[in-house]
Amino acid sequence: GPQSDLNLGITASVDGGSSTTLDQIVVDTSSIGTHTVVYSVTSATSGLTGTASRTVNVTLPTPVIVPVSTSTPTTSPAGTSTTP
Repeated sequence: GPQSDLNLGITASVDGGSSTTLDQIVVDTSSIGTHTVVYSVTSATSGLTGTASRTVNVTLPTPVIVPVSTSTPTTSPAGTSTTP
């Protein structure tokens, strides 16, 4: 799980920023566009580094289209009722 990953020395950065632990990574979802998260870990024994990246696309919400009734209101003289 996430807590055990912190013990492996995995770090990440967002959009080329400084590397930090996974629990500190934040993607600014108020900033429309493409953001890149780069994960990295270095082996304590071999010194080799592995990386992986993930692209996060932040877009404007899709507007909800609510249909508008096109029926014509019915009027009737006072004291009478109508059923549409």
